[in-house]
Amino acid sequence: MKIALISTLLVLAQFALAQVPITYRLQVRGDTVRYWVEAFKLTDVIRFSTMDSVQNVNSPQKYQGELISFVLATGNQPFTAGHQNGKLLTQRIALTSGSLTKYIQIRFLGDISAHFSADYQRQFRGKVTYEIPEAFELANIAMALTEVGQKDPNMIEQKGNYFARMKQYFSPVSKHRSILRLNEQLKTGGYTFYQGVRQNAYTMALTKQGKLTLGGIYEAMWPGANDMAEHADEWADFVRQSGFRTFYQDNQPFYQQDITQLRRLLPAKQMQAWLEGQFPGIRYDSQRLVFSPLIGGAHAAQKFADQGYRESLLFISDAKAFDQTRYSEAQISALYSGIVFTEIDHNYVNPISDKHLTAINDAFNDRSKWTKKGDSDHYGSAYEVFNEYMTHGVHLLYIHDHYPADVYQLVRTDRVKLNTNQRGFYRFEAFLDELQRLYKAKGPTQTIADLYLPVLAWAKRIE
Repeated sequence: MKIALISTLLVLAQFALAQVPITYRLQVRGDTVRYWVEAFKLTDVIRFSTMDSVQNVNSPQKYQGELISFVLATGNQPFTAGHQNGKLLTQRIALTSGSLTKYIQIRFLGDISAHFSADYQRQFRGKVTYEIPEAFELANIAMALTEVGQKDPNMIEQKGNYFARMKQYFSPVSKHRSILRLNEQLKTGGYTFYQGVRQNAYTMALTKQGKLTLGGIYEAMWPGANDMAEHADEWADFVRQSGFRTFYQDNQPFYQQDITQLRRLLPAKQMQAWLEGQFPGIRYDSQRLVFSPLIGGAHAAQKFADQGYRESLLFISDAKAFDQTRYSEAQISALYSGIVFTEIDHNYVNPISDKHLTAINDAFNDRSKWTKKGDSDHYGSAYEVFNEYMTHGVHLLYIHDHYPADVYQLVRTDRVKLNTNQRGFYRFEAFLDELQRLYKAKGPTQTIADLYLPVLAWAKRIE
């Protein structure tokens, strides 16, 4: 459903000193303010009716060396909040609806970047790593011990023996001050806080003495405070009192078994090679698949570039949720691949979309032709809607090329149902049929990148 809102932007203050927070006012008629951050290809909506009186939004000040700005809009009138000439312009936006005013407070924190030394590049170039890192698993265990985490199966995977072993082992410290503090912050910060603790833990390392320190490669993985760095003594005390390192070492056989299974089920190098063949000129030098047996459905992706070296990271669950008595290993592999593939292929699909913005806007500007209420509400522009159609379509082309026909049909049915019913992309099956027809008919030197204009021409004709 296309949202049509009218807004009037009133600048209430002139700015002279760049570091002084300045308040801008955005008049809202309706209930929706949409924001996006181009650097992350991130978009979301803010519902005025459910906002706190002050809604905090965390953002890195820099990403891969570039200053970050937010764009907010009600209807078709955008407003940029962020930086100009390297200086911070605004942090605070007043949203007014009738006589009620609420505020968005954008907090610019940290620098999402990495430093890939020559030794690092030599060690990891052309490789895919599958990891359950120590500090990362520490963060997952701590949040799995919270009441909030244990009430949310999407946040914490609670089925299976590992969760039961973990819960029993750490029960004596389930009321440790770090767990109680995390629980309270999860109540107010929700998934934003959860993702921040979890992802930024990947930047940390445990010393021989059990202290938490930055690992030296990544500045940050998630905008906002690095909880382990800010509360290093508290985390170290939990490590010491709980016997975490003994638990982590005792479970190495289980972790290695999990890693072996993921290597078999997720042939990430095969995926990457296929994508690089279909999207010429787009490459990543290494991939890192970071996971925990305790992650439910809350997956995330990140990418870094430094000195011409490009790396892709994914934070994912393992494959234990798939019923091995119901599905064959090939079926599990194909179904499970969707978790990783539809994150990875955005890094290939989106840059080609950038070259066809006019055609995308012409074909996908009318949201009612392509979306119904559902997860699609989070994708605000024609560009974003098309990219969701395309990434899931490309995933099924990959499955068609690499798995038996019956497995492909299973995954197709699953993905069509997911996109049509849950996500709100109700014309996905028709789009997929046309994309597959074009893919089958393409010439021997053509790639998926060559199919954008034909599939967009078809989409424009849809009534």
